[in-house]
Amino acid sequence: MENNSLRILLVSPLPPPSGGIASWTKNYINFCNSVGVSVNIINTALIGTRLNNINNKRVIIDEILRTKKILLAMHKELRYKKPDIIHINSSCGKFGIIRDYVIAFLAKLKKTPVLVHFHCNIEDQINSKLSRYFFKKLVNISNKVLVLNQNSQNYVMETADTDAKILPNFISQNWIRKTDKSITLNVKKILFVGHINKQKGAEEIFQVAKKFKDKTFIMVGPLDSKYSNLELPNNIEIAGAISSNMVRDYLDSADIFLFPTRSEGFSIALAEAMARGVPIITTSVGANIDMIERNGGIVVPIGDIKGIEEAIIKLEDINIRKNMSRWNIDKVKGSYTIDQVMDKLFEIYGEIS
Repeated sequence: MENNSLRILLVSPLPPPSGGIASWTKNYINFCNSVGVSVNIINTALIGTRLNNINNKRVIIDEILRTKKILLAMHKELRYKKPDIIHINSSCGKFGIIRDYVIAFLAKLKKTPVLVHFHCNIEDQINSKLSRYFFKKLVNISNKVLVLNQNSQNYVMETADTDAKILPNFISQNWIRKTDKSITLNVKKILFVGHINKQKGAEEIFQVAKKFKDKTFIMVGPLDSKYSNLELPNNIEIAGAISSNMVRDYLDSADIFLFPTRSEGFSIALAEAMARGVPIITTSVGANIDMIERNGGIVVPIGDIKGIEEAIIKLEDINIRKNMSRWNIDKVKGSYTIDQVMDKLFEIYGEIS
């Protein structure tokens, strides 16, 4: 079947709130529209109190209403639109994995091919007997399984005895610098982009900032309410949730991108930092090592504050940062553009449609 004749049903969140999967979804739809591929979407975005801030506490009634809305939309799509492929983007949440399985089960009743796409580092998220049970059922009922990194691919094989294919996330071509980044003599600005919470390494940044009082640590993203009244070092600037254009401006003025996350699938924020030529300090989780390899930055163990401090000192060398900057731009240009990744995805669609 030709790609432009496919009727795809994408089960995935759209902004708001903004986030990695929601941004992926928006770019995916825009790309499909540009090449004439028909896509309908069931929006699985958060509702209720977590709509404004994902770090807010989960409210069970909101999750029940959200699930009911999603399943009703799924029933209508299967009955009236009759898609050729159902692409489920899974965040691997403990409630979401059950819902994803029910969606896949409904699709299989209609004999519709299902592709499940795990947007997480699976072994970190599927960590209870119940979630592992539904994870295995979801994998085994699906026609194709996509993951973001090698660790997740291994987990699928070991847990569900199923082959999974690695498909990296993508970013828009316009994020990639066309000229070399201007590298300053001294490191002055260190940037983080993501949800400002413990899982993303916020507390490590708070500690490291105390050591380097001559540097500004800028944190972009929604702030966990637990830190609202915390007295932070004077050299930490909380920028909050801002537009993508403003994120780009912050990246262009940053000397280092510090991303000490504790769990990650494939970080779009990290890819965007690389595309703007920012040297990286990150942790050895998810696809982080695959992305920067040995050339785009420095990898430290999870929670290693001393390791982060030593990495910052090492990156004071302007020549090291220049080399990392150029390498990062070239890596994104050669591996993570939307055209390259979507071409691979359409090939996979062709295998199951």
